[in-house]
Amino acid sequence: MEKIQRLAFEAICTLSTVVAMDIAKCSFSVAAEFPASNPTPPIPELLLPRFPKPIFPDSPPPADVYNFRQPPVLTPSEPLQAIANQVVQLVTKRGLPAQDISISLINLKNDTSAGYLAQKLRYPASVAKFFWLVEAYAQLEAGTIARNGAIERDLSLMIRDSDNAAASRVVDRLTGTTSGSALTGASLEDWQQHRWQLTQFFLAAGFDGIFMSQKNYPIPGYVAPSGRDEQLQTNPSPPIWNRATTEQTARLMYDLVRGRAVSSNASQEMLDLLTRKLPQPNDIMVKSFFSESLQFDQIKVAHKVGWTRHSRCEVAYIYSIDRSREYILVIFSEGAAYAADDQIFPQISRLVYDRLAHFSDNDSISHPHR
Repeated sequence: MEKIQRLAFEAICTLSTVVAMDIAKCSFSVAAEFPASNPTPPIPELLLPRFPKPIFPDSPPPADVYNFRQPPVLTPSEPLQAIANQVVQLVTKRGLPAQDISISLINLKNDTSAGYLAQKLRYPASVAKFFWLVEAYAQLEAGTIARNGAIERDLSLMIRDSDNAAASRVVDRLTGTTSGSALTGASLEDWQQHRWQLTQFFLAAGFDGIFMSQKNYPIPGYVAPSGRDEQLQTNPSPPIWNRATTEQTARLMYDLVRGRAVSSNASQEMLDLLTRKLPQPNDIMVKSFFSESLQFDQIKVAHKVGWTRHSRCEVAYIYSIDRSREYILVIFSEGAAYAADDQIFPQISRLVYDRLAHFSDNDSISHPHR
């Protein structure tokens, strides 16, 4: 019976992929995500079971925990911190609230780092899809989910087009859950336990306070969380939205670049998905984000953006073709002012890129941190 259920679930996911390909992508783009506001209350520990039950009793055990348990050892850099401070000065000069932005910057030429409010948990918008990508590859390598055309199409749509419908199907596959009407009792508890697997995967590896179990909206049939997805937010109250820090997000990108996220081959495949090709005119994944102010014939960018009415976020691995500059930049911002400012991220990106041109590999101070 369990094998029949599993085959049926895979068939439903595949069918939904084919149907969704006919839906206009713009209806579910990054710009239309929820929430309208971004509360970040603490997550009660009792709601986060240590190890979710396997989705199917006859399947291999799921990849419960991100494989690299320790964050990278990076050296704080005073010159790099000066750049982060200049970014804060820039946003302040534009009349934007400095308390509503977080910055993480890693110079990959010498493994140095800097940041501003980098450990503050914030709503990551569609950058959550970057985290789901990593968990998807962990499950693919563990054999928990099968590698086929359907999952590969959805991962591509989720990352390259920030397609919410594809991301919804990826979440369903990773957790063995689907969106639907409200549940009660043991059915609700079981559904929540499986959905919380998305969060526990990173929590157990030291990503403290992270929450990655809520889908991005709108998706076909749902403008906002409803039914059991709404129960995930309102049991308990207040609502729980996805959240992460820029430091955690930079850590994950660092692991991809160094080839240690899931595996060397998986890291390279994920970087390939995240790498932006030469943009088309008015590419919404470039316009108003880091890449807009950079020259694509001189750089390579692997990134994921997020944008709602009340947030603007991006994680990016950027390097110049001559490798004179190679770095990770992550910015999460909250509030309508940042969401509406379509030039602040390009300006920040250009500032960082230009300042790094004057760095040497020895521009750091000597006490490492984790």
